[in-house]
Amino acid sequence: MIYPILTVLVGSIVVIIAGISLYRCVRDGGIFINQVRFLASGVLLIAHFPLTHFLDGLILPWLEKIGAIEGNVSASYWISLALIVTVQLIILPTGRELYATYMADRVTRRVGA
Repeated sequence: MIYPILTVLVGSIVVIIAGISLYRCVRDGGIFINQVRFLASGVLLIAHFPLTHFLDGLILPWLEKIGAIEGNVSASYWISLALIVTVQLIILPTGRELYATYMADRVTRRVGA
């Protein structure tokens, strides 16, 4: 029961920090694509459990059509969880992307100064 609460709490913290960072970056005219990606990641983290339940409800009937076996319920849950985690990993920027935009921001600020 504590895991869903912690997920929503961490997602909310990510959304707040990313929102503040996005505001400051847009205000200062910086490169803000990573802040948008962190914001989207936080929103997806908040919606993790409802989305898992929703996808589980969509996948399970299809598995039952293929064949009624004992492991369909757990397989449906794990498939929906894997889909959400995959999207989460696609949204999150990598270290290389973070460093590249940081350097691009520093170079553009230095040239304009």
